[in-house]
Amino acid sequence: MMTAVRRTATVQPNGQLQLDVPELAPGTVTEVIVLVPSTATREPTVAAKLATLDQLRAMSTLTEEQVHQWIEDIRLERLAWRIPGDTEP
Repeated sequence: MMTAVRRTATVQPNGQLQLDVPELAPGTVTEVIVLVPSTATREPTVAAKLATLDQLRAMSTLTEEQVHQWIEDIRLERLAWRIPGDTEP
């Protein structure tokens, strides 16, 4: 059984969050999901944009078989997330 604990936290300049949850026992394994308003995200840095470009460049060297496998993987992932009433993409 899962229990939800709601907290509000402020992102520190170093990108870290601190959550104080005294009702949980020390050593408890948790799953943390961070929800933020879309206006709170930053524009990607130049370094992040260059890293994305490098990833795209690396993908361009895929063999034809790898490209087809990549497309099939994406298709299967999309199908896995379908809900009743969805139409075939």
